[in-house]
Amino acid sequence: MQSQQTLQKHEKSNSIFAESDKLFDQRRELSENIAKRAYEFFDGRGRQFGHDLEDWLRAEEEVMRRVPVEVRENATQITICAEVPGGIMCSHISVEIDD
Repeated sequence: MQSQQTLQKHEKSNSIFAESDKLFDQRRELSENIAKRAYEFFDGRGRQFGHDLEDWLRAEEEVMRRVPVEVRENATQITICAEVPGGIMCSHISVEIDD
């Protein structure tokens, strides 16, 4: 009985670490996406220095914006319609489907 309780505590502890690792990975990915978009603003302006905070905040707002999405599904396909702001290219959009 004692070893089973210890095992259950150990499993819970491992799941907490796994979730925190996942959270850190998501945060790192978010920061990387913001940095990439901010660099695109910098590059698009001819690489003029002095607008780094403006570029970062603009990129952050764009990357973190919740996009209104409509999902329609039938027997053969799933259709997703989303309102995205101007300047967003197809390469900036990703769709993930989880079971």
